[in-house]
Amino acid sequence: MANKVSGEYFKNCEIDVEDMTITEFKRDGTRTYRLLDVLKRWSGLPEVNLSIERVVEIPPENEG
Repeated sequence: MANKVSGEYFKNCEIDVEDMTITEFKRDGTRTYRLLDVLKRWSGLPEVNLSIERVVEIPPENEG
């Protein structure tokens, strides 16, 4: 069976719960989105998968 995937992806961003925003940090500046607006677009839809992850670089044990 074929699948259709829909999504919204925010990379290198910060979530601010106090003002309910998502701010993306891009090379050419920042972009800010309202968190509630993003959630409303998905509200009531069945079979939604939600994922939040953070990627942090781990320095090597031995340098050089």
